[in-house]
Amino acid sequence: MDLCFSGLGIQISRIRFRQVRVLARMGEKVALVTGSTDGIGLHTVRNLAKLGYVSLVHGRNKKKAKAAAEMIRSEGGVAQEYVADFADLAQVRKLAKEVSERNSKIDVLINNAGVFEMERRTSADGYEMTFAVNVLAPFLLTSLLMKSLTAAPAARIVNVASIAHTHGGAGRRGGEIDFDNLQHESRYDVYGAYGLSKLSLIAFTNELADRL
Repeated sequence: MDLCFSGLGIQISRIRFRQVRVLARMGEKVALVTGSTDGIGLHTVRNLAKLGYVSLVHGRNKKKAKAAAEMIRSEGGVAQEYVADFADLAQVRKLAKEVSERNSKIDVLINNAGVFEMERRTSADGYEMTFAVNVLAPFLLTSLLMKSLTAAPAARIVNVASIAHTHGGAGRRGGEIDFDNLQHESRYDVYGAYGLSKLSLIAFTNELADRL
């Protein structure tokens, strides 16, 4: 199983799509892209559909998810739409269950969904919102879909990171995690919170690579 993290810039996207194109020739494959109703996520899931993947569209807005899936179908692709708000881990669990029930395997999982919160808010489970959506949700989703991923002959997990990981966390030098203020309760810095989430996601990717 291949693990990678990427900022998914234009050049990197082209590289990824060239690599995925080789896999697509091997037969019908399934790809789930979280946060794929607009932006990079939508661009990615549409291109995967054009490469022959059954594209699983995810968003927190039902109308937008349906529109994205219909766009893919109008372009000749095969799509399934799913709705889940990553600020609520119960919905992440529901998403994993629905995806697993409809698909016998997952060949590509791209954890793209994320938020950039200007003010500190908490999730439905009481966690700082940026950490909840950008770290805990993809961690849980990936863990719950592991059986489906290992069912594929050569699955790939992509965790979308950012150069912002060098910010680390509030009050810390770049690349360091402030474990005494992990939820940014004593002071909130929007860049620190976002940087911490991306640094944590990279750490998660490295750990997955070691275990898998």
